[in-house]
Amino acid sequence: MEILDEDDEEEKGETETNDSEYSKCVNKIIEISREIIKETESGKEYRIKYSNGDIYEGEIDHKTNLKDGWGTYFFINGEKYEGFFEDDIIEGFGKYYFLGDHTLVFIKLFLSYEGEWYQGKKQGVGILQYANGSVYKG
Repeated sequence: MEILDEDDEEEKGETETNDSEYSKCVNKIIEISREIIKETESGKEYRIKYSNGDIYEGEIDHKTNLKDGWGTYFFINGEKYEGFFEDDIIEGFGKYYFLGDHTLVFIKLFLSYEGEWYQGKKQGVGILQYANGSVYKG
């Protein structure tokens, strides 16, 4: 991000661009600590703590330093995801545990979704479990 004083901003007309770049930096979740929690023949598992209070426990790609493989992501709001990651994104099979006001069509609260994920979004076949005990498979 380029830092400009007021005179530079007027000359270049870049105030809006710099503000949005600043917002991206401020809202970014930053890793604050990383520790090895388990070593096996197949590799290491880590615990990573983030600036917003989230925690990840699982595998890391040592070349890219990103979440990759099986892991559990604990969100500060109490929700969690257990499953596969690829290049820091939820990808493959996994289960997401919801809390609070998650609604779908008929305003039924749901507890979890278990199934396939693609680039952080539910995709393909899965099971959605509602708080009232109903289950949707599809």
